Amino acid sequence: MADNMKPISKILAYLGISITSAFIFAITWVIVMTLTLPKADLAHGQMPFQDPLVFPIMSICAAVSGLIAWPFYTRLGWAASPVKVARRAGLVTVVFIIVATPFSAGIGWFGSYAALLIALIACSLGMKRSGQPSPSPYSSPAAGSESGEA
Repeated sequence: MADNMKPISKILAYLGISITSAFIFAITWVIVMTLTLPKADLAHGQMPFQDPLVFPIMSICAAVSGLIAWPFYTRLGWAASPVKVARRAGLVTVVFIIVATPFSAGIGWFGSYAALLIALIACSLGMKRSGQPSPSPYSSPAAGSESGEA
């Protein structure tokens, strides 16, 4: 299945996927972290977004994280369909957050970046192994055809 998206469309698609997935990861982390707080914590028993500062702070962190992840999504997911990359990398990262956060909020948060990067690398390697070409997002599709040879 060939991916015939124009380069600018694909880059913008990965921007949207990166920002959206960062918000999904952040919301997942906040919910899991809040639901697994120890009884000694003052916020134990509160609903995940009960504190009015949680959502704005989470949103800022998610937006910055999404912008930082965007080049990684674009470069490592270039040979694949953005939807496939979003599904695979998103599923791996959400599962990691759900499993790791109850043990340590810090591991769940910072480890999710590593989980995402590993998932994106796996997507990239998977596309190379399947025989699909992996053109650079910085090269034009017709770069080899203008060599002057007939």
